[in-house]
Parts: sequence; structure tokens; C-alpha cells
Amino acid sequence: MVSSSNTHTQGYKEWALRNRWSEDLRCDCDEHAIFSISKTVDNPWRKFRGCPNYQKFHMDLEEANNNKAFAMEVLKLSEEAKNNKEVQLDILNLLKVELLMMVMLLMVVIVMGFMVHNVMVKAL
Repeated sequence: MVSSSNTHTQGYKEWALRNRWSEDLRCDCDEHAIFSISKTVDNPWRKFRGCPNYQKFHMDLEEANNNKAFAMEVLKLSEEAKNNKEVQLDILNLLKVELLMMVMLLMVVIVMGFMVHNVMVKAL
């Protein structure tokens, strides 16, 4: 014969399970929470309710981390390109100065050529 204490405990457990599992639980994403069974080492075969989009969100998080890593790499490359651009601008400025000096030297040579030409013409 079953004791009344044991029957009471069983009845309470059944009531608690019925009420807990029959609630209309919703996730933060407003989806109905679904029943799942844990397959982890820590909680094997444990029943729980979870979001039906958990795997999707989990994958989205991995994808977001990958995108973050990609964005960081692009940012790093853009910084390198910016620094490279600054170096290229410095080189371009040096080339401009060098070209200006060559033009000035050419003008001096041309003027000297005219002066030598005038001296030669007068000497004849």
C-alpha cells in the first residue's frame, strides 16, 4: 500500500510538471519556446525549453565574429594603405622638388648658352 505522503509528493510532482510544461512560454524573440533534450556531458538527457532560433542565433553570432574579424582586417589594411598613401605623397613631393630643381638648372644652362652664343657672335 502506498503511503499518503508518497502519494502527495507524486501528485505535487505531476502537477508541477504539468503546469511547468504546459505554460505558453515565449522567447525574447517572441517565438514559442520549444521542448528540447540536452545532449551535453553536464546535463545528459535533461528536458528543457528553448528558443527555436537558438542554432540560427548561435550561427549568426559565429558569423558576426567572423565578420568582425574581417572588418578588423579591412581596417588594418586601410590604415596600412593610409600610411602607404602618406609615404607616396612624401615621395611625390620630393619628386616635385627634384623636377623643379632640374627645370631651374635647365634654365640656367639655356641662359648660359645664350650668353656664350652672344659672346661668340660678338667675337666674330
